[in-house]
This record gives sequence, C-alpha cells and structure tokens, in this order.
Amino acid sequence: MSNQTTRRGAIGAMVSVSATAFIPAIAASAMPIRPSPFRLAEAHYKAVRQRFNNIAGDLELNDPIAFYREQEAYNAALHAVDSAPCQSWDEFADAFRLAVDDGDSLPNEDLVMKLLADIRRLSGRA
Repeated sequence: MSNQTTRRGAIGAMVSVSATAFIPAIAASAMPIRPSPFRLAEAHYKAVRQRFNNIAGDLELNDPIAFYREQEAYNAALHAVDSAPCQSWDEFADAFRLAVDDGDSLPNEDLVMKLLADIRRLSGRA
C-alpha cells in the first residue's frame, strides 16, 4: 500500500511540475503581440486614405485650406507606410501591393530601392 501512495505522489508531483512549467508558456503565448512599425503605418495610412476618400467632393473649392491639410495628411501617411521597413515576407507583399496601388501605378525609384533593400534583408543577403 505504501508503494502505491508513493507512486501516486510521484506522478502527482510530476503533473504539478509540468503544469507549473507550461502555464507561463501558455500565458506568454496568449499575450498580445505588438504590431510591427510597418503594420502600424499601414493601419494609419488606411484610416487616413478612408477619411480622404470620403471628404466632400467640393471641399477643394469651398475650403482649399482644409482640403490642403487633408491632402498633406494623406501624403504624410503614404510616405510613412512607404518608408516603414518590412519585417516579414507577408509585410513585403502588402508593401509591394501598396507601392503599385494594386497594379494601377508604378513605384518611384526611391520606393523600388527601399523594396529591394527589404528583399535583401529578408532573404539574409543584406
């Protein structure tokens, strides 16, 4: 009978130690991950683009200063997302899609050079 108690105690202790070791790992994996600089810039750009696309069509004529401010905010957000470094191939694909405006335009030379630098860094050839 004492052997059974000892075995049960040993198994219980192993389970307790295992749970103690895994619970912090589970808690750490459940913590929110901070978005990358690219994802933050992308989210800001999308919000500014949405706002810019929804301004009144006659704002440029009725309030050119307000229109200019909105246009400058849009340009600044676009520059920020274009300048943000990609930290994964997923981000690179999204950056490229933004750079070519879903195939509607060509990126400028500076943006092409930045994208090539991202490729070199992500592929380990920097």
